[in-house]
Amino acid sequence: MAEDEIARRIDDALTLVDAQHFRRQPIQCLSHGQKKRVAIAGALVLRARYLLLDEPTAGLDPSGRTQMIDIIKRIVAQGNHVVISSHDIDLIYEVSDTVYVLRRGEVLAEGTPGEVFAQRELIEQAGLSQPWLVKLHAELGLPLCKTEAEFFRRMREKGTV
Repeated sequence: MAEDEIARRIDDALTLVDAQHFRRQPIQCLSHGQKKRVAIAGALVLRARYLLLDEPTAGLDPSGRTQMIDIIKRIVAQGNHVVISSHDIDLIYEVSDTVYVLRRGEVLAEGTPGEVFAQRELIEQAGLSQPWLVKLHAELGLPLCKTEAEFFRRMREKGTV
């Protein structure tokens, strides 16, 4: 591969994961979240069609978690596929279009986040809890929203916030 193509891919990947501003820093000087973003950029440079992320928000502060969610959404928007293994149910609910719930290697449920996470007993059987938005909607008897922002937008439109 030509050097200019390599440089372009690196620039594109670092831009996608918001890592351009620390590209020249030694890896040992980066925060935990920055290291995660650089690792993702490395996979993107290789043009992997599928990206497997194991607990992508683990150890991140709220700001880092929000950045990671935005990065995942941008990766998917570019046509890449992201497979996430996580106990962060709110993350899974927000960024996934298909969810599998596993328990001891057995698939307990498969479907859209709304379909799967509406099954409170099944989710608890897997040792998980429902996403906070699903709990809120169940308590209020409202249709499901995918994100917190969507929920508040709907509430403002109805004049309840």
